[in-house]
Amino acid sequence: PPETDGENSSADDARSGFDSMLMEALPRLIPTTQLQNLDAVRTLDGHGIAANKHFVFKHSGEQAREFFQWLIFPAAIDEFVKKHLDKEPRVIARGHSSYYQGWFQLEHFEEILRDKISTLRYAYDIDVTEFNNGTKFLNPHNNTANRNEILKFMRNGASIRLNRPFEWEETTWKMVALLDSFFGVTCGCNVYITPGRRPSGYAPHANDVDNFVLMANGSMRWRVFKPLDDGVLPLDPGPDIPLEHLPSPPFIDKVL
Repeated sequence: PPETDGENSSADDARSGFDSMLMEALPRLIPTTQLQNLDAVRTLDGHGIAANKHFVFKHSGEQAREFFQWLIFPAAIDEFVKKHLDKEPRVIARGHSSYYQGWFQLEHFEEILRDKISTLRYAYDIDVTEFNNGTKFLNPHNNTANRNEILKFMRNGASIRLNRPFEWEETTWKMVALLDSFFGVTCGCNVYITPGRRPSGYAPHANDVDNFVLMANGSMRWRVFKPLDDGVLPLDPGPDIPLEHLPSPPFIDKVL
């Protein structure tokens, strides 16, 4: 009926207008593919979606889809899955360094070091590394991590990898739970902390999983190369790749 067409057109126009003004107001506002209540949209960010603020989501699948749309905005989900997932890397640089603020901050890491350090084990929960013609693990031989040791390593320029931060910190737990629901498989999460003006603590390598890299603090230069094996994605994690074996130029070379 004409009335229905008019209502749909009006809703589409409203969403289109909302999306066009969104980039000027990030990160206070988020895009949405499902929500019809624009008042709710204007007050929801990724944290609001994860917490189901205003109880706008009727089921977890809808909530998970909205969260993933927020995660990759302004890319659309269907386009991203068709063109990039398992096919080609995509860089999303919005010009808003605080878009992912609050998901895991240095303050969260400091809280874990202060309150949970007695439960962290080297080489299992936390790794200390540096890059020197390959990845070099600096984990002390004692099993239990030590706060003062870790801080000293960081002052000396080492990189820190916190494995499974969602076991100790709630915001990353919410994120991983929503990604579990969206993809229908078990997802994971690690946090990498590299001191400023230092190279990453890891050598070039190939991953056997789909990785989403979120810059939550600071900035870093990222270089991504095409697969070495004629474009075939690896089924197993590979060893370090010598710098001289990397194809040139990088497929992606971007400071985020």
